[in-house]
Amino acid sequence: LNIIQKNSNLVLQLINDILDLSRIESGKSEMNFQLVEMTGLIDDVEKVHRLKMKTGIRLNVLRPDEEIWIMVDRNRITQVLFNFLSNAIKNTHEGAITLGL
Repeated sequence: LNIIQKNSNLVLQLINDILDLSRIESGKSEMNFQLVEMTGLIDDVEKVHRLKMKTGIRLNVLRPDEEIWIMVDRNRITQVLFNFLSNAIKNTHEGAITLGL
């Protein structure tokens, strides 16, 4: 059951990515810019991806001592970070993945 749910989530993410790409190409994509504190966002992304880590692979997250605020579409930057880390996990067979701000 767990495998079915994971695969369903992957298919749903793929469909959403294709729909987003279609909206961007047609000029119908809207960005919702807001001030986002990136350290907290990175923490959220890290928590989700720690569960996806394969045995023998480490996830290192380099955080600054101070908060970093940027004006960005929170959903889009989250999607980008999720895709980067998902691809890194999928293509890393041993060693470590490092994410830093």
